[in-house]
Amino acid sequence: QEQLNRAAQWRNEQLASASWDKTTKVWNVKISRQSKILDNYDWSVNSLATCSDSDGDGTLLFSACSDSKVKLWRINKKNNGSDTNIPWLEYTKCGSLDGHADAVTVLKLNESSTDMLLTGSADQTIKRWSVKSLSCLVTLKGHKDTVSALELNKKATVLYSGSHDNTVKVWNLKSGQCEHTLK
Repeated sequence: QEQLNRAAQWRNEQLASASWDKTTKVWNVKISRQSKILDNYDWSVNSLATCSDSDGDGTLLFSACSDSKVKLWRINKKNNGSDTNIPWLEYTKCGSLDGHADAVTVLKLNESSTDMLLTGSADQTIKRWSVKSLSCLVTLKGHKDTVSALELNKKATVLYSGSHDNTVKVWNLKSGQCEHTLK
């Protein structure tokens, strides 16, 4: 099986890669070196998403797992007191999102607001989460197989979801209703 599933890049030239080997690896792209292995997983990691944390000093890393959870890491850059090109990063596991009944297969963050995370799952549902409170706000039901793709319009009012049921659904995020199904 392919070992690199998904990758998410964020500031400070860091890149995270998710893997079937139950790890998330963090890389320093500038110097082509692995800087950390996050291996606090019991199942494979299917998708990653990153955003700035609420105080703007660090990065939040979300990892979608086959155990039906989304794990959350906070990554902060620290001053190590030396003049090196390798930033010293502190990694803290700071929670998980529980609510899906099967593997979480895809993540989508709202790029215009850091308080909305969308998750798609093999349980055929999509969940909308508050990043600040780590709580599920709504569950969207309608697909008949694994949700495999999520995309938002620019205003983050419409969600497009793709599934292994060979459909794309168009969701109104204000009402939580499916407006169209494309077959």
